[in-house]
Amino acid sequence: MNNTLPMNRFHGDKWTIAFSNMPSVDQQKIDMRLFDLYVKNIVLPDFFVETANSEFMSESSRHSMSRTNDNLTQLTIEFKVDESMENYYDIYEWIQALRYHKDGINISKFKDNTIKSIDVFMLDNQKRTRGKLRFTNSIITNLGALTLNYGDSSEVTFACSFMYEEAKLIRQDG
Repeated sequence: MNNTLPMNRFHGDKWTIAFSNMPSVDQQKIDMRLFDLYVKNIVLPDFFVETANSEFMSESSRHSMSRTNDNLTQLTIEFKVDESMENYYDIYEWIQALRYHKDGINISKFKDNTIKSIDVFMLDNQKRTRGKLRFTNSIITNLGALTLNYGDSSEVTFACSFMYEEAKLIRQDG
């Protein structure tokens, strides 16, 4: 660790996100700006190690039993709904196609229909990238509810949950 750096704190609004792609029911190109630029907040998952206890005679020992990508917790992202609701509809159609095995999605090649990477860039106070957390081969597992309030003109949001194969933290030293 470099001891010449000032002790600044990381702030919750110093991040940005980039989706490599978004799956599509009709295999049409989706405007990624409707996802990259409409993220309201992100809940990064917990990272933990499962352990097992082994006992021998009068002693007990803990051992890691976690596999690389087993029992990962979900990534949750809240999106602002765009004016035409296109970002919500795109995910809704994808979820419905998976639930009801609709034409257009080859279930046997489900792995080919993932989001290849979701990159969450961590920024310093001058908005320089200090590192990123990359989630690979993500699938949308939940599309949250829309809350519509009569007489309230505030932004409408929805949350999505994602499962992923791997999460990698890539540090950038300054």
